[in-house]
Amino acid sequence: MCLSLSPPLPPPSGDIKTLGGGNIASSGTLSVAETTTLDGAVTITDGTVATAASAAASLQTAGGLAVGEKGFFGGKVTVEAGGLDLSSGGIAGAGAVAGLTSLAGTGAITATAAGGDFTVASGTGSDVALAPGGAGKVTVGGSAPTVEAATDADLTITAGATSRSIALEPTGAGQVTIAGSAPTLAAATDADLTLVPGATNRNIALNPTGSGYVQVGAGLVAGLVVEGAASGGNVVADGTSMLHLTAGTATGSFSVSGPSNAVTGRMLWIRNDSGYATTGDFTLTDSQGCLFVYGTAATWIKFMCG
Repeated sequence: MCLSLSPPLPPPSGDIKTLGGGNIASSGTLSVAETTTLDGAVTITDGTVATAASAAASLQTAGGLAVGEKGFFGGKVTVEAGGLDLSSGGIAGAGAVAGLTSLAGTGAITATAAGGDFTVASGTGSDVALAPGGAGKVTVGGSAPTVEAATDADLTITAGATSRSIALEPTGAGQVTIAGSAPTLAAATDADLTLVPGATNRNIALNPTGSGYVQVGAGLVAGLVVEGAASGGNVVADGTSMLHLTAGTATGSFSVSGPSNAVTGRMLWIRNDSGYATTGDFTLTDSQGCLFVYGTAATWIKFMCG
């Protein structure tokens, strides 16, 4: 008997094709080694919820996932590494973005709330920090940009460290304005309020409009000094332009001496309500106010009284 051995058959190749509206059904795993194109919709009925990028899931890929149109997710979307890159478009209708530690990009980053408010809020006792790099700035745009405190709350702007300044810098002929029904510039409790020009020989200008005037309150404006009459006499402090003498330790007439930095033409107004007459460089009766001018003879000349 002769046996004839045929060479092994090659692996089968070709297509699987169903006729008409036929289907392919498998009760086990369906493995496809090459690219697969599906012309219709794909429905996955398995409900496995992923717990990590490499965990079991209803749909799991070892590589990337490219979506040519919109994607809708009924639950939370978690990006474990690499960040979320929105090269165009944005995040619309987001109720909240939690756990975000930074927003980075080479271009502008814009957050827009169309038709509503845009709010950045921190937890109780936590800060919201706006920190431009280098000489960068925090800008507020719009046709009438406004920074205001919430209802029934004070607005505080504080410099970041000891001896650091807060600069308000209008450009050109711009101004720093204080609005409100009774605008007030006040020092903090138990602190002096100082207005200092920016350089040597620069002025501080108070310019009332129309028939307006500059009102001086006791102890609130540089140049006005209120002193009680002293039994040993009073010396007008340098820089004083108005002096109000009130009752003090004096029990009779007392002397008043001029400031040490007086120059020709300097004027000094003194009101005496001490209860006694004054002597020395400035002579006034009780309840009298006079304007004195420093003359070329190094003496104070009584110019006008009322």
